[in-house]
Amino acid sequence: MGVTLLISVPNEIEAGMIETLLAEENIPVIRKQRGAGQYLEIYMGMSTYGIDLYVAEEHLELAKALAGQTQEQSGELDEEMEQANQQRQKMRRIRSWLILLMVVPGLLWLVIFNLKNLISILR
Repeated sequence: MGVTLLISVPNEIEAGMIETLLAEENIPVIRKQRGAGQYLEIYMGMSTYGIDLYVAEEHLELAKALAGQTQEQSGELDEEMEQANQQRQKMRRIRSWLILLMVVPGLLWLVIFNLKNLISILR
């Protein structure tokens, strides 16, 4: 009965999601930080090296299916967040144009009014 690498994930959030799913199926997981990840986690509160998750060989197939399911859900969430971000950017552009359309005529009026006064003073 050996232990084998299930998946490598980039951050704590994804590792936690997969570990939770595997715990629900009573599949034990061993977590190992890559490189200097453990030290960086302690020092900075996060690691850029990623996390390796290991499971027993007899649970590997079920664990892969569950991990794949989690990554699909994560991908769907990423797509939803991207769509929401695009919608926010669109609303910002609309607000910016509305502000410009309201401010520019007022500025033009001030410039023209002040030019008339300046010309009348110079004569």
